[in-house]
Amino acid sequence: MESGDIAVLVRTNNEAAMIAGKLKQRRIQSVLLSRQSVFDSAEADSLSALIGFWLNPRQTDWLRFVLTGVLFGYTAKEIYELNHNEHQLLKWLESSAEAMEKWRKGGIFAAVQQFAAQHDIETRLLKGGNERSLTNYYQILELLAEEDSQSRNPAALHKWLNEQISRARSGHFPSDAQTIRLESDEKLVKIVTMHASKGLQYPLVYCPFAWDTKDNSKENWKILHTENHETELLATSQTSEAELSHLADEKTAEDLRLLYVALTRAEEQLNIYAAANKNCTPNNPFAYLLEGLPDADRESVNQSYKSATDVVEMLKTNWQRFITNAPENTEFAFTEETPQETVYQYSRQQDQALSAHTIKRRDFDFIRHTSFTGLSRHTKSTDEQHEPLQPAIDPAESADRAMPSENLPSPLSDGLDIHHFPRGTNAGVCLHEMLEKLDFAASAESQSEMIAEVLQRHSFEDKWLPTVSAMLDTCRLTPLINESLSQIPPTRRLPEMGFTLYMDDFKLDDLRRWFASSEANLPPECVQAAQLLDFHDLQGYLNGFIDMVCQDSDGNVVLIDYKSNHLGNDASAYTQQAMNEAVAHHHYYLQALIYAVAITRYYALRGKPLSKIAIRYLFLRGMDGSDQGIWKWDIDTALLSTFVERKTNS
Repeated sequence: MESGDIAVLVRTNNEAAMIAGKLKQRRIQSVLLSRQSVFDSAEADSLSALIGFWLNPRQTDWLRFVLTGVLFGYTAKEIYELNHNEHQLLKWLESSAEAMEKWRKGGIFAAVQQFAAQHDIETRLLKGGNERSLTNYYQILELLAEEDSQSRNPAALHKWLNEQISRARSGHFPSDAQTIRLESDEKLVKIVTMHASKGLQYPLVYCPFAWDTKDNSKENWKILHTENHETELLATSQTSEAELSHLADEKTAEDLRLLYVALTRAEEQLNIYAAANKNCTPNNPFAYLLEGLPDADRESVNQSYKSATDVVEMLKTNWQRFITNAPENTEFAFTEETPQETVYQYSRQQDQALSAHTIKRRDFDFIRHTSFTGLSRHTKSTDEQHEPLQPAIDPAESADRAMPSENLPSPLSDGLDIHHFPRGTNAGVCLHEMLEKLDFAASAESQSEMIAEVLQRHSFEDKWLPTVSAMLDTCRLTPLINESLSQIPPTRRLPEMGFTLYMDDFKLDDLRRWFASSEANLPPECVQAAQLLDFHDLQGYLNGFIDMVCQDSDGNVVLIDYKSNHLGNDASAYTQQAMNEAVAHHHYYLQALIYAVAITRYYALRGKPLSKIAIRYLFLRGMDGSDQGIWKWDIDTALLSTFVERKTNS
């Protein structure tokens, strides 16, 4: 007897996972045989969340989902420690930025492989004996790489993956390439759904869930097949007793057909687990077969079980009666004892000579994908004190984290004002998340539950709630041009607008000249900073997310970006000169130009060309309800024709 001679028949994939887990505890390897899509798996969910985190690292909830999933298996304690360890969070953000850079240079397969090697994903799965997850992981990765070769940009590939997951969950039949693979060629215990086992035979068969039955009583809708061969969809609340009885008869008939398939798969031995339960036993097809006579109807059998004083004894008697009258040449055994402990002796197959598969060379027409972050990393600056940009926040916030809280300048007062709210990556992500979720038409006080929940999730004390609430109210009530965010309805606001912008000739020399032109109307600090940019000319895609795009009642289109940079310990530190210097130092003017080009194309492609775009960078810590803390740049879109009238397949 070998492992490959044994089959365990189950009804659902959840039952299959339960059996596989119990076998694994005893170091018995198994394989699920089904026509299941690899996209209907925990590994697909984890890879989707991982790519989502790479594309938008500000969404740290995606990171937590990945870490608690099958690829990492973080415990609640480890997640709690991560929430309180900004250094570790920064490492994940940096790893995300590196993965995206690798993706742009070498494709999705290379990016995931680099990330997996950095974080020992494969080692962790193998160490835990999780060959199933490793096989699914590689299969999904190969399918992603195949789609990536069609020159999909990262956002489009992520969308494609989510669509495949949705199709798999909605019951679409998978293609051969998407059908879940065997994790090993060894002779393993087979776990097979009863439906999939039809027509197959196995020497030794176990049916641990044959006694179970699905409870449809709580479903809101019923599908009824009438005697006229018509199909009706009925609401449960409007279904008559006769119709419910007819539905129960249909279910029993279907359960009997499925049970027949399961009981006729064994060549040598069939093992059935039976259990008595007062609630489910009367509706079980086994109970019907054991209790009823050939001409007995379902309701009479059901009633006999419900009225029994001892269901367990009744079931036992029925089994023993059946065994006593068993057909000839058939041997039955009935036991109530717990099976003896068995020890599995694993015998490894003899090593075979293996040769590497020859893969035909494929020309890869690489199209570059980058972002403001990627471009602004490359400067001629020799100032090594400033760390590179983090993907989820601005560089000033990253630089702030290098200063531990005990070394921060002493507060000017004992008050908990926004200028002394903690700095760093985690603080920036926290404030941005609040603004994403904020209802700008309602006061911050009325949304205190949401604000407190975000503070808590990012490990900030509740004492900061009034401070942050005041900042949010200032942000939503401050006029941008003629109106504030609180006065612009949701239908005219688009938060977190993602874009992928094709540029066929984004040349650095042209950019420097454009920034220096008098028409651009940039502060001299920004013009000088543009001379320090040092990236290669771009022919490819620029992608990113704009914090907010809105249009006021006068038709003005306003592009908003939230900045949580710390420029000083009071509002007076956020002068126009100080903001100009911050915008220049961190090259926000380049970010603003990219965003402006994206919005101009967006409107032009929809037949609504713009004449002007108002850019407003809101320095959250410096706003006081006036123009204080707001960096403004209004651009005549005619000046953007150099960039907008290029290829517009974006």
